Amino acid sequence: MESILENLMNNPLYMVGAIVLVLVVLIFLVKKVFKVLMIILVLGGIFLGYLYFFDQEAFQDLQDKIKGGKEQLKEFDEATKDYRGGSVDEAIKDAQEKLKKKF
Repeated sequence: MESILENLMNNPLYMVGAIVLVLVVLIFLVKKVFKVLMIILVLGGIFLGYLYFFDQEAFQDLQDKIKGGKEQLKEFDEATKDYRGGSVDEAIKDAQEKLKKKF
């Protein structure tokens, strides 16, 4: 195993071949993940469409849960405002000032 790694490291031609092989494998993996993600998104859209058109009660329950989550997020934001207070606000102001200076 060590001799294979030494050959790869010492010979630039082998190194280029190994890099190309790794890039090809990564491209195929990204393509597969993208396909799976698209399938999940399409199936999720079909499911939401089904709920919207045929099962109004379930769709309404889903909307109520989303609204409840938004309300809880707002409550959490208000509750943690004192803890995060100055540091986050200062960081935002500093970033805005730096952007204004650059542009």
